[in-house]
Amino acid sequence: KWCLISRYHRYQTDSSNVSITGKNVLEGAAYPDMQELLCAADVMITDYSSCVWDYAFLERPCVLFVPDKEEYVEKTGFYVGLDEWPFPQTRTVDTLCDEMEKLLSDKNAKEEYDKGVKAHLTALGSYETGEAAKGVAQRIKEKIYG
Repeated sequence: KWCLISRYHRYQTDSSNVSITGKNVLEGAAYPDMQELLCAADVMITDYSSCVWDYAFLERPCVLFVPDKEEYVEKTGFYVGLDEWPFPQTRTVDTLCDEMEKLLSDKNAKEEYDKGVKAHLTALGSYETGEAAKGVAQRIKEKIYG
């Protein structure tokens, strides 16, 4: 009933001791276009990856798996604090699965999630109209043809 596409950060190494395997797991690292993988996904599980912001425009559930949250925040930090992000944060596989199931099956939970994501994107000054390519083409024509 499900398939997981596993794609690690490009700096992830075999020595990192991270591996997801199974009959329903596809390796996505060699796939050339991350945007197509995002479009194919019904749900995204990530940690602190910036792909979460691209995925947010799809208005689909994203759940953060952050078992090392305190260590990562202390070591790295964020422009906007992780606790301000509108995505559910989980530390165990069980809570991760619970959050995914809730967002996929509970209409009210999904509506609240969507409202939070939209509010966060608006607060950051980020938006998507679906007209970006058209606007760029018009701007180029203006520059070329006056």
